[in-house]
Amino acid sequence: MSKIMPCEVYSRVVGYFRPVNNWNDGKKQEFHEREEFTEEHSFANPMAMEQLTQEQEQLAETLSNISAYKIFTFPHCEKCETVKSYLKDKPIDGSIVDLKSPEGNKEFRKYYSDKSVKSKIKRMDDGTLKLPIVMFMDGDRVISTAQDIEETQKILA
Repeated sequence: MSKIMPCEVYSRVVGYFRPVNNWNDGKKQEFHEREEFTEEHSFANPMAMEQLTQEQEQLAETLSNISAYKIFTFPHCEKCETVKSYLKDKPIDGSIVDLKSPEGNKEFRKYYSDKSVKSKIKRMDDGTLKLPIVMFMDGDRVISTAQDIEETQKILA
């Protein structure tokens, strides 16, 4: 003997969860027409693939224009030393800027005041800046940033 029991389904609506059976008819219809996001579904969209390809081409073109770098660091920073060591063998002009000095701090703030640069720089959970900060330049313009050896290697690969 089989007994059918209704299953209560919850979904999120405007910030809180509610049982679907309590929704109005319009919301119920929207729920049934929803498509869950999947990577395969997204990449099946030719517009999305074209945009992704364009973004990759723009990034490659931008990174090919790297003419110099600036590494903002603190003295005795172990991670900074690793990145500095890696960069010294690269055929790119670079400079090391000490953030402990007033001049270095002022130079960093000049770049950091630009919203496009600020958005590329990550902070730690406590709000402090993650060091080192490497700014890859095309002339005086910052075109990319890195804050550890892996990011630096990826940009220069």
